[in-house]
Amino acid sequence: IWERGVGWTSASGTSACAVVAAAVKTGLIPFGRVAVRMEGGVMEVELDEDWAARLHGPVEEVCEGVLAGGIMSAGCQLRPHPPQKDDSHCQEEEVGGPGGPEG
Repeated sequence: IWERGVGWTSASGTSACAVVAAAVKTGLIPFGRVAVRMEGGVMEVELDEDWAARLHGPVEEVCEGVLAGGIMSAGCQLRPHPPQKDDSHCQEEEVGGPGGPEG
């Protein structure tokens, strides 16, 4: 799997979700929970009929850090689905590497 800005990787949640969505869209599989096997392991993707994708799988801490610029100010969350609360007061901020969100 090739990820822009990262290079070769053995697993990708974004890729897993995209593959499941494409398989559902083309009629290969129904909506629901599907195991996606990649070189780096297995992730499960749950795709609802409203096209909401939820990724399930193991996690491990790889670093610690501090988010700059108040990105989590006022108790805002990074766009949960479905919305857990009224976050209309949240201010959207761009994040990414040098040069903006596209890195």
